[in-house]
Amino acid sequence: MWENRLGVVFLLRTARPVWLSAGLWWILAAGAADLALTLWGLRLGVIGEANPLLAPLITTRPLLAGCLKMGVTGAAVLFLHWAYPWRSRLVGLGVGVVSVSLLWVMMLHATWIAWVR
Repeated sequence: MWENRLGVVFLLRTARPVWLSAGLWWILAAGAADLALTLWGLRLGVIGEANPLLAPLITTRPLLAGCLKMGVTGAAVLFLHWAYPWRSRLVGLGVGVVSVSLLWVMMLHATWIAWVR
């Protein structure tokens, strides 16, 4: 029974508000888009990786860096989903702040890439 709580089945079987599910899926999609735009910008030579932990890894092993970034993002999403019943306001604030931050970062990436092209 507890195995189901660790995967997607847990996300689909538990009752959560629609805004939370939409926000968490947005965070995953925006994290993937951020990774793609970062790799594209690095390839064009217009941006650099701002995360000091990923900077040395993303230039030498981009696949590993991407897996690490999406793994951490996925773990954070699962944690927020799990923590919602106990701290719903805090989770809502976290989802909002992360969503706006990712949108801002993606707009910066797109602006820099469009500027060069």
